[in-house]
Amino acid sequence: MFYVQHLLGIGHQRRGATLTRAMQDAGLQVTYITGGHSIPNLDLAGADLVQLPPVRAVDLYFKKLVDEFDQPIDDAWRDRRRDVLLTSLGMVQPHVVLLELYPFGRRQMGFELLPLLDAVLAAPKRPVIACSVRDILVAPPKPDRLMEMLERVETYFDHVLVHGDPELIPFEATFPHTAQITDKLHYTGYVVDRSGARGESGGPGWDEVLVSAGGGAMGDQLLRTAMAAKPDSALAEKIWRVLVGVKAPDKEFRVLEKIASDTGGIIVERARGD
Repeated sequence: MFYVQHLLGIGHQRRGATLTRAMQDAGLQVTYITGGHSIPNLDLAGADLVQLPPVRAVDLYFKKLVDEFDQPIDDAWRDRRRDVLLTSLGMVQPHVVLLELYPFGRRQMGFELLPLLDAVLAAPKRPVIACSVRDILVAPPKPDRLMEMLERVETYFDHVLVHGDPELIPFEATFPHTAQITDKLHYTGYVVDRSGARGESGGPGWDEVLVSAGGGAMGDQLLRTAMAAKPDSALAEKIWRVLVGVKAPDKEFRVLEKIASDTGGIIVERARGD
């Protein structure tokens, strides 16, 4: 049972899907539980999918979460979603519960994840509990948040799977309490999606400059800056293909299209599965 929640960008889901395909290929039966907005071309290799009521953040600070109707979530909504998650746990009866990022992030989802973890600990046949986490964490605003992360790992988790290389960026670079969980820490190496294929000569992207800020809702300022720099670039004569996140507002997409038209030699389209 693999829980993956994205709130802004979709990189978490892309990595989660890649891991899911690898687990399926290794003979594991995966139930993939997600609580974010739908993502096109998310290949789970036949894994069972459980879609929780979607939620997303409205800004970079994750202060405000809204539902699929862009309404602020409330306690009744939280209770309903928690109950769906706990029901899924009972139906799946997993051997392993794998949580993406938590407790090193997704603190906002504690309303459902702490009851889930308590239920797992209380299960007659207790599943293994593991965390799937990238190598670089976002610095928390308060030091006590780091202590909270440590306490949650010590209380609930058997393993912390860090997707990185300690020779390049060790986990302690952004989590100072790493020494206290070394018995649970495992570096997996970086997660790489090898399912793609090189495009053919003359196809989309061939001999072009590709500009992307990921597949989520953010990154418009980066895209605008790149487009403004095109005329002064050594690659100004090339075609530039600007990929806009699938959840970027339509209004922003149209603004980028207008900039592309005024600049010339720029193609603007939504982020692609290839």
